[in-house]
Amino acid sequence: MIWNYLKALKELLRYDTEKVNVVIMTLLFLYMNRICFWNREVNTLYSGNTQQYVEAIKLATGSVQYKNLSVKQTFFMSVKQLYEYYKNMDNACYLEIALLHIQAYLEMGFPYDEGREIFDPVIEETGSTKELTFPNKFYVAKTIKLNRTQVRSMIRKWPPSPHQTMKIDEVVDDIISKVKGKENGIFYYKCAATKDIYELVISEKETFFHDMQRGIFYTFLSV
Repeated sequence: MIWNYLKALKELLRYDTEKVNVVIMTLLFLYMNRICFWNREVNTLYSGNTQQYVEAIKLATGSVQYKNLSVKQTFFMSVKQLYEYYKNMDNACYLEIALLHIQAYLEMGFPYDEGREIFDPVIEETGSTKELTFPNKFYVAKTIKLNRTQVRSMIRKWPPSPHQTMKIDEVVDDIISKVKGKENGIFYYKCAATKDIYELVISEKETFFHDMQRGIFYTFLSV
């Protein structure tokens, strides 16, 4: 149910609201209340359901791109605000949600170091370290060089078909051209054979490529 609501919200944010951050913060409280209830019942945060919350956070936070707002800055502001709530209200649920936002940020391919000043205090408050909580072998940023081989590696099977609007070589060249030319916009590539959909987001604030089926994000070197 919450997943369907978030998908509808993503579409809404493309056209309607100018109060994106208010919506995002409202969603954070929804996540917090759901996870805190679940945490009391199961007595642990990290179970099979954790990834569902992380995916919901990625979907909600990623929606700000449709108003030309920075996804990274939204993550930074959200984690900072949640940490302040935790310190002021002494409620560990805020800290747990902040950790889930850091995980979502890393899974979207953004580098930890850019948010280290905000993220480190959150992790240290748990008595852990970045290396233990988010080891590089699982959370290293997926950064792509702008060459044909690496750009092609972001895209899964793209078999020839009379229904394809672009050949795979054309898709790869189009991505490279748009990123190099800093052609602002949101561009979609759909494989007619596999139905896989990819999203390329280019703005003044950031550029990334999104495999929408797998929920994997890539950033580009020197962009």
